[in-house]
Amino acid sequence: FKKRVGKELVENLHDDAAGREYTWDMGADAERRISLKTAFEKKDADHSGFLELKEIRSALKSGGIVANEDLVKQILEEMDTNNDGKVDFEEFFAFAKKLKIKMDIEDGKVPATMILIGRAKAGFHLKSVNLAKLFEEFGGGGHAKAASATTRLADFSEGKLILQRTLDRLIESAQIQQPLVGDFMTSPVVVVSEDLVESDVEELFQRTEVRALPVVNHKRQLVGMVTYKELAAAQNRYVNKVKKKQKQMGTGGQGNEMIAGTKVKAWMLNHVRTVSTMTTLNEAETILLEGDVGMIPVVEGDDEVVVGMITRTDLLRQHQYYDSGTLHYNNKAFADKISDRKPLVALRRKLKEFDLEE
Repeated sequence: FKKRVGKELVENLHDDAAGREYTWDMGADAERRISLKTAFEKKDADHSGFLELKEIRSALKSGGIVANEDLVKQILEEMDTNNDGKVDFEEFFAFAKKLKIKMDIEDGKVPATMILIGRAKAGFHLKSVNLAKLFEEFGGGGHAKAASATTRLADFSEGKLILQRTLDRLIESAQIQQPLVGDFMTSPVVVVSEDLVESDVEELFQRTEVRALPVVNHKRQLVGMVTYKELAAAQNRYVNKVKKKQKQMGTGGQGNEMIAGTKVKAWMLNHVRTVSTMTTLNEAETILLEGDVGMIPVVEGDDEVVVGMITRTDLLRQHQYYDSGTLHYNNKAFADKISDRKPLVALRRKLKEFDLEE
């Protein structure tokens, strides 16, 4: 009966907590303390910071329990661990926690300890995630992109609730406004006419210092793309044609006429992935990193008119690795073969450690 009275006392205090939801099922002492503290102060009629015998009796009575004087004194003595004849909040909180553990054991619940470990991979869409702040309520620590916490569960089943709530908060904090391609693309963009030949394309590459350009028709509609890889192969074929012609001339064959180059539409890339001005940064980044070109044309309308392009440099600029004053076509390094990019890859990984928090 004494246990039931103690339970009723705790629940009665909870009922007076100004409508605040009180729960033992979240595994966080911080929430328990806040809820019980509010109720404790309401029952502390004289605002002394203590619950005395008459205040405990009043709390039981308001809960519909009529207890004799001896039973009320027994409850007071069980809560009053320093034997000063009154109960402060820490004593009451310890009593409520102890009582709940006993009740859980009787109900077949299994207390457990849960360890939370979080790590966020650096990226533009995760800059707003702060794991250290997320784990604060569990007494955890760390920094924005890596943190951990340990919390005591009254029952093993509480772990699922904590994980779900933590995941919901994590998703909410990560849902920041994504920039659109139209906000950061390189525009206007240099394009290659489909009627140009090898020497013309090489001159464009040297002048703009890029390693990939979109190919368009006379209406500026996208028909393909050309990179240094295609240009090098075309130039090699052209050299072989010249050597073959020279050999024919050397053996008395006809062919002293000048050999014309091959139009780019014959050796360009025909199947090109594109994005629109409304594509998000995250989507564009995924497409660009999956490919091995280093540039994606930006098109508009059903006719796929080229309005710009995005490069790895544009993405890095969004990650604030380059300032906005960097030249549009300063993208030479990323056109090198993969083995030559290792220093840049290492630098990028290092720079990710300094992602700016928003």
